[in-house]
Amino acid sequence: MRTGRIVTAVAVVLLLTSLTALPYTTTPMPVFTSMLVTEMEQILRSMEGVEFLTKTTIGGSPSFFVRYMDNVLNVTLLSSTTVTVYSGGQPSTATAYKSMMFYSVITPEQSVDVCTKLNEWNRGHRGTRAYANTDSSLGFQADLYLEHGVTLDTIIEALKMFGLSFSLFTNSIK
Repeated sequence: MRTGRIVTAVAVVLLLTSLTALPYTTTPMPVFTSMLVTEMEQILRSMEGVEFLTKTTIGGSPSFFVRYMDNVLNVTLLSSTTVTVYSGGQPSTATAYKSMMFYSVITPEQSVDVCTKLNEWNRGHRGTRAYANTDSSLGFQADLYLEHGVTLDTIIEALKMFGLSFSLFTNSIK
């Protein structure tokens, strides 16, 4: 009985020792709870194979037309708030945004049964939504909420996944 306890104790010590030997990073990942236009531009510039153009929507929200994976994707920053930023030690106010909307459009061929294709897509895929617009085009959309904290990697992966999903959606409509 005593031997079993010793073996268990040794196993626990070895397990704890191996856990402390795991490589942990000491540099924290930046977490975004809101996004400035300049931050989004920096993120897009850092992504390989991405070209973009910054515009402003009719409602005043910044919008980025992004070319990625041979698709044009629109990223719009929404839900604005005013924040204080420091540049050269001097405070100033800026507009920060608490969410991102990824959006793209495709115009299907006339012979496609759009309702069936949209229902099939929406039934089988989560995280994106597809719908028919009034001008006969098909909208494809996803949202990313920053308010509770999102890492830089999550933002980049969300944009990449949206581009990939849009390509899959486009192929499923044909």
